[in-house]
Amino acid sequence: MLTDLQKRTLFSIIAIPLVVSSVVLQGWTFFLLISGVVCGALYEYRTLLRKKEIVLPLFFVWTGGLLICFNYTSIGFFFFKQYFEFLFFILFLFFLLYEIICGQTLRVIERSAAFVFGLFYIAYFGSFLLRIGEEMRYSYVLIMMILVWCNDLFAYFSGRFWGKHFIVPKISPKKTWEGWVGGWAGTFLAGFIIQWFWPMLLSGWQSLILSVLIGVVGPLGDLFESLLKRDAQVKDTSQIFPGHGGILDRIDSQLLCAPAVYFYFKIFCI
Repeated sequence: MLTDLQKRTLFSIIAIPLVVSSVVLQGWTFFLLISGVVCGALYEYRTLLRKKEIVLPLFFVWTGGLLICFNYTSIGFFFFKQYFEFLFFILFLFFLLYEIICGQTLRVIERSAAFVFGLFYIAYFGSFLLRIGEEMRYSYVLIMMILVWCNDLFAYFSGRFWGKHFIVPKISPKKTWEGWVGGWAGTFLAGFIIQWFWPMLLSGWQSLILSVLIGVVGPLGDLFESLLKRDAQVKDTSQIFPGHGGILDRIDSQLLCAPAVYFYFKIFCI
């Protein structure tokens, strides 16, 4: 029987090369990865909602998520990009028509709000991974992922060995200030190594600022996703990844870090 740490290690050995390869290959490969991850996370989000007796049709959730992904790629979906707002409006009209035909007056406000929020939180924020690669450089996507991974890794081990002071025990009983500091230290270390070996990609200041951003925003994404799980009274969003939980459990930090990194480069570096 494998321990939780052994499961995490085995999964990382398999998953990280696949993710890195998709970023390096760019184009269709990276688009399929991100759109697949978005659809998987939306499915888990829908499962969380069912725990609260809020049922969203999978068709609307996935179609909305894919439309958003299509809108932020340049690999040939010009039709979707040109008519994105129109198609999204049509989708929303059909969602409203579905609600009216079903006639379920109970929780209609919750369903409508959950539908819009899920697309914004998961699909729109997730699409910033595509936007960083398409509008800037795919190397920035990889750098961001490495920094987030190091933040999670160092936070996990720091919290496990030295964690005593909990941040928000009601939301996440295992998140400690010691883990947060350790995660931040790991992010700084990874940023320094990247800047040292590849100075053409990042300057010293850029590395420092990115480390600060991810060290702050990443844990916020983790805590917010934990808040959603506490509301649904589940430990993990699914069990698809041994030792790691679900897709949403794995990308919670990335979902907030991607927009933060995108806007940093967009506003201050380009």
